Amino acid sequence: MSLSKDFSCHMAKVSTFNDTHLGPLCLAAKASASDNPTYNQVMNGPGAYGFKDAMDTELGTLTGMKSWIIVKRKARMNMLGSTWAFKVKWFPNGTINKLKACLCMQGNQQIEGVDVFGTYAPVVNFSTVCLLLIMLIRLGWASAQINYTASFINVAVEEEINVEMTQGYKKEGHVLKLCRLLYNLKQLLQNFFHHLSDKLQQVGMIA
Repeated sequence: MSLSKDFSCHMAKVSTFNDTHLGPLCLAAKASASDNPTYNQVMNGPGAYGFKDAMDTELGTLTGMKSWIIVKRKARMNMLGSTWAFKVKWFPNGTINKLKACLCMQGNQQIEGVDVFGTYAPVVNFSTVCLLLIMLIRLGWASAQINYTASFINVAVEEEINVEMTQGYKKEGHVLKLCRLLYNLKQLLQNFFHHLSDKLQQVGMIA
């Protein structure tokens, strides 16, 4: 069978995929609204200490990677807010796996021409991913999975972006001047793509 026929066959299977193909524990830990609590819910809930540890870990990672410098607030700074995104991760049997906290920027407050100059970034077509997986199987290629922690933070910020210090960690009269990309910035994907392309080309690949 040709690769094109294989591709059509696999895509037909994907389009008809439903819950009957899943194992008995796969749906045991379905997400709910309580899996994404707000800051006030976290700080006043039974998981406050666990989430506080997750926040400290997140800030430790960001600080260790020199994601910002603390500067004094100045007049006419375009300030962005920041917020916490929380997530409860579950094991398939319904018990808690881990509590996660992610510091996010309020990119909706960015001003074009001031702290953002472009947002376009290419995306991968799902059909391309399916085709690569089929080729992997048919041609017997070896595969490997890479998972980067805080991958976006490896990219330096080219613009001047100033952010209010986050909830629970404020210092009067001071703000954060970003040195690294953080989640929810409008230029996040564009700058990351350029960074990744440069690194791949340096080792002889084309992106």
